[in-house]
Amino acid sequence: MISPFARRLANHPGRSMMARSAPVVISSTCLARRVFQSPSPSFQSPLQTIRMSSTNPANKNFTRDHLFDCKGRVALVTGGGSGIGLMITQALVANGAKVYITGRTSEKLDRVVETYAEGPDSIVA
Repeated sequence: MISPFARRLANHPGRSMMARSAPVVISSTCLARRVFQSPSPSFQSPLQTIRMSSTNPANKNFTRDHLFDCKGRVALVTGGGSGIGLMITQALVANGAKVYITGRTSEKLDRVVETYAEGPDSIVA
């Protein structure tokens, strides 16, 4: 099945004639008509861009506050004492999640809890 986007792209007037599977004959009047034609409706106009802006109420769930909101969530991070695991732990706690961390070195885990916890039980080693 071909997606609607791929179908539009395949039939787009600006597409190279060499890439078509069947030979196409174009008269000079047809070519002139194509040159002076208005842009394809598949391209967005500035009005459409304005309509789809972040002020649109339909996009409310895609704001930064909603995308990264982790309040009420619980996460388990392995390797939370250093490296990428530590960065993930910091990001989750900063966005409201309760995070359980595991790792090989208990000293590192205890240091993470002391340093980055934002309240009681926000990070549990």
